[in-house]
Amino acid sequence: PNYFGEILLWWGIWLSAANGLWSVSTACAIIALLSPLLTMALLMFVSGMPIAEKRDQQRYRSQPGYAEYLEATSPLWPLPSCCYRPLPS
Repeated sequence: PNYFGEILLWWGIWLSAANGLWSVSTACAIIALLSPLLTMALLMFVSGMPIAEKRDQQRYRSQPGYAEYLEATSPLWPLPSCCYRPLPS
């Protein structure tokens, strides 16, 4: 949920500024769009989730219910276990 919240925060900032950016110039709005996209990509693929998942895997893999927890818990989107578990991996 932390990474999901940060991603939503950056998209919200861009969205609140988008109207003013579009009125200044289209190029400014498109360039500003790179900020939430870059933040989302970094958190999902580089510095956020991969590091946290690797650390958690090393720390908790020997715990009895950890494999079941991974199958039932969404790593990014805050979904209830009953909705996330049936999704294809």
